[in-house]
Formats: sequence, C-alpha cells, structure tokens
Amino acid sequence: MQVAPTRAFPSVQEGDDPFLALWPHRYDYLWAEHPHPDERPDWQTESRHPLSDRLLQQGTKLYGVRFGPTTRYCVLDVDKGSIYHPTRDRFAWQRLVGALEVLGLVQAVVCTGRRPIRVIWYHDRR
Repeated sequence: MQVAPTRAFPSVQEGDDPFLALWPHRYDYLWAEHPHPDERPDWQTESRHPLSDRLLQQGTKLYGVRFGPTTRYCVLDVDKGSIYHPTRDRFAWQRLVGALEVLGLVQAVVCTGRRPIRVIWYHDRR
C-alpha cells in the first residue's frame, strides 16, 4: 500500500541559515549520488517527505528543489562567456545587483561554480 504524501508536515529547519531559508518549498525534491568528475548525476524524485536542512547540510548527496506556488527569490546563472561575468567586466555584477534592488530583490547569496566557471546569485525578496 502506498500512502499519498501530506503537505501539512513542514520541512524541518534546524538553524538560521540564510542560504537554506531561500527554499521553503521542500516537497517533490530531486536528489542524486555524487557522480564521478566527468559523469552526470542520476537525478531521482522524492515526494514521500519534505527535505530537511539536516540532509542538505550533511552533503552526502546532491539536492534540488522545485518552485512552490509562490517564490521569493530569483537565480541568475552568469557563465564565463557572459558580458556580466567578473572576468569580462569586474563591475558588471554591481550593476546587476543595483537593478535587482530596484525590483525589491535586496539580499544576495553569491556562489561560484567550478566547471564551467560561473557565478550564481540567489536573490531573496524580503
């Protein structure tokens, strides 16, 4: 017998991590084992329970979350070839942040990737 997931059970938030707080919708998340460097992840969907902060912080797997009915953030993925990448224009990101602040996206968490070189901004609308 399969039991349908309930949306009444919230995800377990175990700290005050501003990065993890960007994703309050934790149902129907994606996960994968860490692949070898030249392989792609084998993504699976989990919908039986919400994703907890603890699982994310353990780092034993890769995780991805989906959008909920509403969202408070946007993600900008700036690849190395972009005119906005710091290697092409070191002040471009400041212009991007300024334009987003006008829209009410006032807090940013900046992450850098390894391959290809990219900068990812997560902007939270407070």
